[in-house]
Amino acid sequence: MRRVLLGAAVKEVIGQLVGGTFQINGFVCEGRIAQLFSALREKSPRHVALKVMLPTFAEDREAARQFQAAAARAKKLDHGSFVAVLAHGEDRGWQYVATEMVFGENLASYVQTRGPLALPDALRIALEITKTLEYGYAQGVVHGGLRPSNVFITRDVEAPEVEHVRVADFGMAEVAVSMRPLDGFTSPEQARDAPAGPASDVYGVGALLHWMLTGTAPFAELSGDALRQAILREKLPREADIRALGPDVTSLFARVLTKEAGKRMASASELSAALTALGHHTAAQAQKPVGSGTVPTADEAAALDELTVSTQRTGKHTAVAADHPLVG
Repeated sequence: MRRVLLGAAVKEVIGQLVGGTFQINGFVCEGRIAQLFSALREKSPRHVALKVMLPTFAEDREAARQFQAAAARAKKLDHGSFVAVLAHGEDRGWQYVATEMVFGENLASYVQTRGPLALPDALRIALEITKTLEYGYAQGVVHGGLRPSNVFITRDVEAPEVEHVRVADFGMAEVAVSMRPLDGFTSPEQARDAPAGPASDVYGVGALLHWMLTGTAPFAELSGDALRQAILREKLPREADIRALGPDVTSLFARVLTKEAGKRMASASELSAALTALGHHTAAQAQKPVGSGTVPTADEAAALDELTVSTQRTGKHTAVAADHPLVG
């Protein structure tokens, strides 16, 4: 069945050439403001993801301008941890953004199929996301909309035990603000319709870490105004989760999920340091018998420092307990 964009007239898009370069060959999904298609082009990378604004938004001149401006900012981000923006523009009234096609699974699927992750695995992924934010900030781009759906876990074809963390949709959160989806990953300031900043991304990483460790999104059972009020007022983690998470993780959450942005960790670099320190502490605790000290040995610290350096350099880590038994 062919998918169509519905506007003043029905436009069939499968098989269409967009921007003179991208030939649409399949429909992937539909979101609040856009439909996502798979497409091919002649040069590498041949496989492309093509995001096309829904007509309701494309016909809104300001929304279309924001969409293109966000794509232009994201196109500046040239690092292996980003989902690269290849092109953007308008064709026959279609507002589009073309990115590389990511082969793997997003963080939503990753956790749903495996259940809550072990703390070391969740910390590694959170650290890689945070390092990606740092690269974005160096180019003047805030993400502002971290979700399990736009963080991807991919693997090397030739080394399937190696995972890469890739982040998409930088800067897209401010497009059509009035229709921005409200969910448990929305920061309190954004729930008040204030613009996103680095502290909003700190909150977003905290919410993703909550998702990875508990298997549930913050306030997942709520919607509408009840959800908004919970984001603005209810403490995270909830009492039911505190015992399972432990005091060290709960202490970190207190610094990243606080309601007031000014009392949160102010930057991705500060969060990165905190995640690394917690990783050191976790490794030390795992290695030492009950009742011993908690300071990591030189070897433990060196191993975790190497993880941090590897994350900074390559944006990838070796998968461990969460692997699917068929991978490889």
